[in-house]
Amino acid sequence: MADWDLDVFRATVYDRPPCPMVPGTTWIVESGETVTAAPELARLTLNLARTHTDPQAAAHGRRLVYGGHTIGIAAAHVTRALPDLVYIVAWHECRHLAPVFEGDVLRSVIQLERLDPRANGGALVHVRVVVTADRDSGTDEVLDWRFVGVVP
Repeated sequence: MADWDLDVFRATVYDRPPCPMVPGTTWIVESGETVTAAPELARLTLNLARTHTDPQAAAHGRRLVYGGHTIGIAAAHVTRALPDLVYIVAWHECRHLAPVFEGDVLRSVIQLERLDPRANGGALVHVRVVVTADRDSGTDEVLDWRFVGVVP
């Protein structure tokens, strides 16, 4: 990333100054995302695990949603809270806490854990996203993801 010129990004993408960011800030993404097209996405990613396409092969008697699907929805939630996010460059950890099923409504709480300014502008942001699934049986935490992103 040492060669990344965020001035070019700022000059071509922005029509405003970057959003100020303060470690410890928490955002709650209020609009949920209903999980749909789960087996189709598993196929498109060439995930051959039967648990994603065959309910009889799943431990819960229902198809499980591919973990990358849940992470993708969480990433979409992050872009709503942090519209200045340029790229996710690394992960600290990603824990799947409970199964996700098609039809679940996913919601995220996002926290800026740390901000590391870069010498040539911008910063690395250390972000935590906790995702919950609303379903008929109640609400469960399903994902705890910590990653590093770049902001201008």
